[in-house]
Amino acid sequence: MELLLLLLFGLVQLFFGYAFFRILIVLGGAVLGFYLGPDVYFSLTGQPPGSGVALVSALIVGGIFAALAWFAVRALLFLWGFLIGFWAMAGAGQELVPALVVGVAAGVLVAIFQRALIIAFTSLSGASLVATAGLALLGGWVGGTGVPAVPQPRLGLGQELLTLHGFELASREPWFVVLVLALAVIGAGVQFGRTGRAL
Repeated sequence: MELLLLLLFGLVQLFFGYAFFRILIVLGGAVLGFYLGPDVYFSLTGQPPGSGVALVSALIVGGIFAALAWFAVRALLFLWGFLIGFWAMAGAGQELVPALVVGVAAGVLVAIFQRALIIAFTSLSGASLVATAGLALLGGWVGGTGVPAVPQPRLGLGQELLTLHGFELASREPWFVVLVLALAVIGAGVQFGRTGRAL
């Protein structure tokens, strides 16, 4: 059952990863706002909200946070790119100003090409899940030829989740890398075709 769920999740990432990513961002903002809603009401009025008021305030703040999360994707991705660029330069022993310049440039590039980066990431992640869970479900046999079996994962264990994503197997089996990359290219093509020029 675990492997079937992981295979399904991998397929969603592989073919619908971009839309799924945006939905997760919005849902995360909505949930955070929903929980903070009553606290926001209390901080504004000084009155503890009743159940009805608490629900209404939770829904309003949840909606606001969801909208902010939708429009803040570029800002979050810029920050991610900036930190990667800045720490890469700082780790290489560069001075502060060059590190800041490279960080800003990396952040801008990530923000501009966010669609391509999200699709690439979700396609690779989904392809790895599909390949690993699919081979495990097949019992390690494809077309009558022996294929190294993938260990059955137990959710919640970091080491086994890495194995699940195929990183350990990929380091030993070149054919697995080819399989994941081929699936990722197919998934990315579907996602690019499906999303068009949407942000």
